[in-house]
Amino acid sequence: MSILRIFVLLIISLFLLSIIFHINPFVLVSTTIKAKDLSEKALVKSNLRAMDVSVESFAVHNAGKYPKDITDFLSSDRRYSGIEFCGKTDNDYIYKCNFSEDGYSISATSTRNPNIVYTISTGGVLKP
Repeated sequence: MSILRIFVLLIISLFLLSIIFHINPFVLVSTTIKAKDLSEKALVKSNLRAMDVSVESFAVHNAGKYPKDITDFLSSDRRYSGIEFCGKTDNDYIYKCNFSEDGYSISATSTRNPNIVYTISTGGVLKP
């Protein structure tokens, strides 16, 4: 199916929905976009929390010391999930990890809007 044909079917569907339910099709589109943005935000925050749990678990298993860098995770006897995002892009967000024995900071920056940045730091403090 061509993209044009899919687009035409989408427009016809929105038009029919607007007639049946008396809904403005532009409201449907904007609501769909907002829902997509909220789901992306939830996914990014979930990834950051998973990474946070991995870093905190590492500290528990290493006498309270956080990893100095990503190689500490990779050379560990234990498997820590979520850390694979460090230095990679996932769902239009770039993940950066900064580690030291005293703490850590992990950020996710949107590739579409560099002003959108979520950060989790030592103790599980998530911003914004």
